[in-house]
Amino acid sequence: MQMLEWHKQDVIEPLYGWRTDDGLRRYRLAYIEVPKKNAKSTLLSCLSIWHLLMEGEGELGCIAAKDRNQAAIIFDETAAMVKRSPELAASLEVVDSRKTIVCQQTGSSMRVISRDAGAAEGPSYSFVFCDELHAWPDRRLFEALRYSGRSRREPLLATISTAGDRRDTICWEQHEYAEQVAADPNYDPRFYGKIFGAKTDGSEDYFDPAVWRRVNPGMGITMTEESFAADAREAKNKATKLNGWLRYSLGVWTESSQRWLDPEKWAACSRPPASPFAGRKCILGMDLSKSTDLSAMVALYPCEGDEFEVDAMFWAPRDLIMERERTDRQPFQHWVNQGYITATDGNIIDHSKIREYVLEYAKQHEVEHVYMDLTGAVQLAVELQGAGLQVSGWSQGFRGMSSGTKRLESLVLQNRIRHGGNPVLSWMAANVTVETNAFEDVRPVKKKSTGRIDGIVALIFALGGWETSQMKNKPAAEPSILIL
Repeated sequence: MQMLEWHKQDVIEPLYGWRTDDGLRRYRLAYIEVPKKNAKSTLLSCLSIWHLLMEGEGELGCIAAKDRNQAAIIFDETAAMVKRSPELAASLEVVDSRKTIVCQQTGSSMRVISRDAGAAEGPSYSFVFCDELHAWPDRRLFEALRYSGRSRREPLLATISTAGDRRDTICWEQHEYAEQVAADPNYDPRFYGKIFGAKTDGSEDYFDPAVWRRVNPGMGITMTEESFAADAREAKNKATKLNGWLRYSLGVWTESSQRWLDPEKWAACSRPPASPFAGRKCILGMDLSKSTDLSAMVALYPCEGDEFEVDAMFWAPRDLIMERERTDRQPFQHWVNQGYITATDGNIIDHSKIREYVLEYAKQHEVEHVYMDLTGAVQLAVELQGAGLQVSGWSQGFRGMSSGTKRLESLVLQNRIRHGGNPVLSWMAANVTVETNAFEDVRPVKKKSTGRIDGIVALIFALGGWETSQMKNKPAAEPSILIL
């Protein structure tokens, strides 16, 4: 176990060194924000052990996290520290089944809790450490813990987190409060805040190694600058990686969605197909509206060298074309006249016209599979399947969309996809941002409520379906003999 300098200088010394005239700790609340891989878990474990052994008798503490898995990470590291040290093991008892550590000499104990705010209502905690507050789904647990130590002589609630991607959370409130107190310590003398993060006012270059070292106090110990630079290069070249890298590596609060396809890169892929589509094998992706929105069909044609060509068709209710022009400020009627959009009669999309088009398309092209979101389109899927096409549903959640979304980005960056300059599809490509979850899965979302992305979603369906077929058709590995 190695305490880092920032642990001592920026957390332990101010939190436990400052005392009031009555000898009690000055700070009751603390917020520490630091990028990943700077030994936050180690710090929390060390502080927990300190409280159990050195803060007096009858200490009751907890480490709180968004879920059991996250809470278990801190507990397991703390328990491992105790078990590896004969001195600590002689004083502390680890109860793995209850995720609790007890000090028999002082009668103090520490446990981990998650999710259920009710677990924090009864106990009177003397110390509370909140881990990765940015990931907590709501403020209930934090509020319950915030006031759980009122009966204690010098309670401490400290939050240690990385930066988040939502500004409607308790973590963002704590972040802003910490900045306010840092600017004026007299604003709340009982609150301690320390934020390691790159400046967002344009005064710092995110790709400057000096900035990396300033906001990552563990650089050179818990991570190498070489590996950090490799991650930075990837983030600079891939839009889907940038926001996650800024958050987790530089402590920059971002949005959950981010700009995606580079317009110039997309435009460079506007070449026509190398040969006519008729008679060629393809996979269809379909994103259909329930009533009034655009519906899309995208045909994906695999080519040699892991390249692809794209054909697309869109549908919209005829009576809503002019309204679409007003709200979306795009030449919908011109696109109808040019054949990029098919207008169906009435003010509601006519799925029967889409069915007719798809079946006629299947007569002229070798459609291997159709992938579609079945929400509101089950009847159409049944009819297409009844006509002899192979149809499968496709989810628009992170799990269903992430791989295809990443592949499309890679294809565009490497100029290995040809979309023929379809103006409707290109407009939709400009409307797309990507949303990223905690596991760095991505999926497309609209930049604004009036933007349409149906064609890109359908294209990702087709790419995801192609990936699935590749996995199914991959030959089994040759058996091998291992000689020992």
